[in-house]
Amino acid sequence: MKAKNKQERGKRPVQALKVSGWTLIVLALAHTATDIATLLSEPSPQQNAATAAMQQVMIPTSSHSMASFVYGLSFSMALFLAAIGIALLLIARFGAHEPSLIRAMLWLTTALCAVGLIISILLMPLPPIIGLSIAAISAIVGLLSANR
Repeated sequence: MKAKNKQERGKRPVQALKVSGWTLIVLALAHTATDIATLLSEPSPQQNAATAAMQQVMIPTSSHSMASFVYGLSFSMALFLAAIGIALLLIARFGAHEPSLIRAMLWLTTALCAVGLIISILLMPLPPIIGLSIAAISAIVGLLSANR
């Protein structure tokens, strides 16, 4: 009975890593879909004014405007969120037999998501706050079960 409980506890950190990974992938896909929908939709007068103003501001070290920088940064963020999520899933799959690797990735996920969550609370709307909260809580639960 105790061996089964120990084996189940050993699976929890890997499951937590998978939940965090999938959450980050879903967040990246939702973010990308929102960006694409925004680019394809009819802008409001306020959006037109903001975009026109950002197109007038050039990035000092390039020939790109602030508007192109914002969209580029947004798409890059989604790409890196997805990449981190995929990396977590790969580690969960191929590194499940390495508890120290799983713990290290859970610590990294907790730290990155916590910082991202603080930034999101201060500067962003609700979806990234929810997504990063889920990923961080999952990683924390994985760490707690890994330390038992």
